Amino acid sequence: MKWIIILSILAASCSGQKIKKQPQHASPYTVEKCQCMKIFDPVCAEGKNFGNSCEAECNGYLKWTAGGCAPVQIKKTPKK
Repeated sequence: MKWIIILSILAASCSGQKIKKQPQHASPYTVEKCQCMKIFDPVCAEGKNFGNSCEAECNGYLKWTAGGCAPVQIKKTPKK
């Protein structure tokens, strides 16, 4: 009798139903995976500019800063 109870408990807990967990998107502009709203709110991710945080996320960047990246200053050497 104990085996029947144990087996019924195991069968109920292993019913084969998997709970699909929705991925958490850091961007508020993500509609679905890599489907971004067309809202221009530039971000900078590792020196690369993106139109918004969703676009950065879809390109594999999970951390970004608000606003575009600062332009790189190129020093010109005087010609001799």
